[in-house]
Amino acid sequence: MDPFETGQIRRDGGIPSASSQQEGAEDGRGAPQWDAFVTGFAANSGHSTHAVTEADETLENWASEQHVGLLEDRDEAARRVNALGEDAMLDLQSLSLTSLPRLPSEIVVLDVPFNRLTNLPDELPASLQRLDVSGNQLSSLPALPGGLRGLDVNSNRLESLPAVLPAGLQFLSANHNRLLNLPDSFPASLQFLHVSDNQLTSLPVALPAMLEFLDVSQNQLTDLPPALPASLRFLDVSQNHLTSLPEDLLTALGDGGTLVLTENPLSEQVLANLSTILGAEGYVGPTVHLSHDDESESSGTDDEQADALAETVAEWLKGNPQEDDREVLAAWQNFAEEPGAREYGLFLAKLFESVSSGNEGFRQSVANDLRQAAKNPQLRAQYFQLAWDANQSCEDRRTLTWNGMQTARLIAEVENGLYDNKARLADLIELGRVMFRMDALEATARDKAHSLASVDNVEDIDAVEVFLAYQSKLRERLGLQHVAPDMRFFQVSGVTDSDVDRAETSVRESEAAEFADYLAMDWQPWDDVLRRIAPEEHAKMQDQLIGAMGKEFDSRMEQQLAAQGLTGAEAGLVEDAKRVLGAAVRKEIAREIKGALRDKVLNEHSLAL
Repeated sequence: MDPFETGQIRRDGGIPSASSQQEGAEDGRGAPQWDAFVTGFAANSGHSTHAVTEADETLENWASEQHVGLLEDRDEAARRVNALGEDAMLDLQSLSLTSLPRLPSEIVVLDVPFNRLTNLPDELPASLQRLDVSGNQLSSLPALPGGLRGLDVNSNRLESLPAVLPAGLQFLSANHNRLLNLPDSFPASLQFLHVSDNQLTSLPVALPAMLEFLDVSQNQLTDLPPALPASLRFLDVSQNHLTSLPEDLLTALGDGGTLVLTENPLSEQVLANLSTILGAEGYVGPTVHLSHDDESESSGTDDEQADALAETVAEWLKGNPQEDDREVLAAWQNFAEEPGAREYGLFLAKLFESVSSGNEGFRQSVANDLRQAAKNPQLRAQYFQLAWDANQSCEDRRTLTWNGMQTARLIAEVENGLYDNKARLADLIELGRVMFRMDALEATARDKAHSLASVDNVEDIDAVEVFLAYQSKLRERLGLQHVAPDMRFFQVSGVTDSDVDRAETSVRESEAAEFADYLAMDWQPWDDVLRRIAPEEHAKMQDQLIGAMGKEFDSRMEQQLAAQGLTGAEAGLVEDAKRVLGAAVRKEIAREIKGALRDKVLNEHSLAL
């Protein structure tokens, strides 16, 4: 099994809230909302099969770049781009991509969920009608194509949406982000809006006239707009801070509508009024859910799944009990209906069978993971995503998946401010070293897996075993304490003790030569912490970067062209050279400016690399 492919992940790519799942089950408007936007694209796209053009060389160069991200499978991505058919739908999901190749100009659907993208190209294809970038690490979005009709940005790091959205947008899902507010206005065509699990304190006064479905659960809303669209048929405002409701809310939703109000501090007067209205003889209006008991007829199967998850969590916690574990267990009982919870529960149960389960440190790590995930919905969502296909394979695949979860936990700790205290900069740097070693080790493992694949009679060699072999055998020597201490099938990995020794040497040599640049330029958590603990210096650095992309960039580019003997060459040749050389020039400038800030911060805190 190739560790870069996860075929079990849902095709809708989203992580809807429990209430939106319920709604989909009740009236068919859940995941099909998204999938419906694919219908007709292939037949009506008007584009021909992707032709072989000069772009092929650019794609090949992108695929062969060195020092790409952990488990990043650019070869598979390039294969999918080259295989683009008449339907003009490009699927690059679950390839651990840290950047996208140049996208074919004719695509109408782009699916890139569950990768490691921190940004998107400044210009997306104008033909694009549906875009799914859920499950990435995006903090902002570029200008979106004017013809876009469906957008899924679930489970990213977005603090805002573009102020101007495409005029024909019909579906927008931005659950599990960091949105502080919404645009003042949305396209009038918008029918479905999902913004659950954000940090919204208010909604725009005017919502789209055609809006039918609105999920703003798990936010910080204190009130609702006085008027809602007449078209609205489903509204989930559960888990907010609402104490009152608009007087005509029930009338606005009308007969056949659904209103979910659970877990809001509604005043006694509001609750009494609702009770009177809903209990009146001949009541005609929306179905209203005021408590979890109202939301659905809980089946025995649902109860059993909740109990099974809680029991598995309890089993992991009992080996290292802590004071708050009762609250942790209660929380996990409530998570049983979240998307992926069942698969994650099965994953936890199967971890008991792993070769590392007898290790006390490993058991404590699993228990601490469960405690942290109980308090961190975004980390929990990542765990649930990662567990989707791990249960379909061998024990070592689950162990490698667990290692990936530990990396996600460490990064989440940085995001949550654990290292924002300047006294912890040394610890942050050490964590950066660990992440660098993991990346470097991944490159070695990839080369080894490819070399094994080129040898005859190795059909049974599993790339998962190759990757895990290097992590497991170098855990102590490279200080990779967050990964599992052992694996089951090292003997069939094809990795020898000599391979392990060479890998350690290679990683340490790379670290000595490249870690300083990695910290300053490539490791986003370092940049995030500097932005928070040294905001003025960080802002100055950003201004310098922007300023250097003008005359300084042009000057250095001219020097590079002269060095290549291209001064005065024909325009087409010069433009091709600029595309190749421009990236190197930008990287050189960034190395100098970001490196200067790195050195300044290190010197101020008497630290050295």
